[in-house]
Amino acid sequence: MNLKKVNPTGQGWCSMTHAFKLFWTHYADFTHSSTRSEYWWWQLWNLIINLCFLILTIALTGSTFLKVIEHADTVSSPKLFIRFGIAGGLWLIWRLASLLPRWSLEVRRFNDLGLPIWVSIVLLAASIVIWFSNSSFLESVAFIVDIVAFIFELLPSNALAKFTHK
Repeated sequence: MNLKKVNPTGQGWCSMTHAFKLFWTHYADFTHSSTRSEYWWWQLWNLIINLCFLILTIALTGSTFLKVIEHADTVSSPKLFIRFGIAGGLWLIWRLASLLPRWSLEVRRFNDLGLPIWVSIVLLAASIVIWFSNSSFLESVAFIVDIVAFIFELLPSNALAKFTHK
């Protein structure tokens, strides 16, 4: 399986800014592949953006943020809930806006490893089922699946192609 790399340099790496651009410009590209650097640079971007939302939440709610985390049932300020709603709403918009591009990037990363698209579909379906379940067993399964996916994402290009294609 010889999939075209999205990285136009043809090299096995890309810069952090280029990875950000590729994430958004190839938001629905499920056919090509992505390099490890493209994938991990985006993960760093995602971490930075989520930390910004955490900082925004703390800035809007002040020191009561920690009180809410410790004793959510004892804090009942309407202003505080509005502030949490604003921060949470913005974070939710971000998560929904980046949902398809994140899945597309994962599929392209799995393509780069030589895995078929159904592997990513199974992982996504499992995540959705587990998200809506209330089972500690399923949460344990999700943790194991996440570790396996993490290990796959660390592997170099075409590392699994010899096992998945004849």
